[in-house]
Amino acid sequence: MDYRKLLDVDQAADLVGVHPVTLYRWARQRKIPCVRIGARVIRFDPRSLEKFIDRSTINVSESAGR
Repeated sequence: MDYRKLLDVDQAADLVGVHPVTLYRWARQRKIPCVRIGARVIRFDPRSLEKFIDRSTINVSESAGR
């Protein structure tokens, strides 16, 4: 992992398309991968976020029959 490329919460929220508070909540619930730096600071690896997005993406045609 290239630590110079880690994203802060605002950058990661833009990438994922959610509010920063949502990312904090997901990180606390361990729903999204993050790197903890100290007690309060978290950063996000863009590659891990892309994998998270890929895993969370559903095929609309598959879900239409539900």
